[in-house]
Amino acid sequence: MDNPRHVKPPRHSTQDVIPELFPIGKRFKRHSMCVIPTIIVTSLPPTYTQQELTNLCSSFGSVLFCEIDHTSANGSSATIRYSSIDEAKRALLCLHHSCVEGYDIKATISDIIEKEIRATQILRVSRISNSIEIQDLQPLFQRFGDISISNIRKGSHDWKCQIVYSSIEDAASAYNSMNRAILKPETLPINISFEDESTSTKLSKECKGRIRTSFSSTPNILLNM
Repeated sequence: MDNPRHVKPPRHSTQDVIPELFPIGKRFKRHSMCVIPTIIVTSLPPTYTQQELTNLCSSFGSVLFCEIDHTSANGSSATIRYSSIDEAKRALLCLHHSCVEGYDIKATISDIIEKEIRATQILRVSRISNSIEIQDLQPLFQRFGDISISNIRKGSHDWKCQIVYSSIEDAASAYNSMNRAILKPETLPINISFEDESTSTKLSKECKGRIRTSFSSTPNILLNM
């Protein structure tokens, strides 16, 4: 007897889906696009829970965000955000036209991936110790505004990522407060720069008079773990 939560594989090939549903190309780099790997899943079973969907989607990669909407007139839908484009691609290929509890679910790319974000809203954060998890980092930067964390790259001792803010002011506040901060005892200070490197100096000076910084010349340790 089949598991009631059994998911049947999709009825398509890689060539059928990638060009149609994940049109990521060089044009994103040319226009300073920030790709937020987010997919939308529709036609979900009405009784399918958020935890079940998170468990399902986690088999394709690291899920940063997952939310189901059961109120839509067109059936249940969900938004899933991954930590990398490759993980989102894998999920897209496996979920699109797969069968969940007898429902033929659909997966597509979120419109947010097409949104052009100015480089002054994007921070590059590096030298984050591997002892610090994403869930530890997120609330520290959310103090300055709504964020999306993407392009996570792990190294042997540390990792780096992009943090996208909804406004230049929020990004500048985070930059002025968090750059060179020590997040955890016995770790090196993190390094922050703007995606547009020329902004790191210029914008922080412009905002210095109206942005309240959280650190002195010797930053406090933020995560006492």
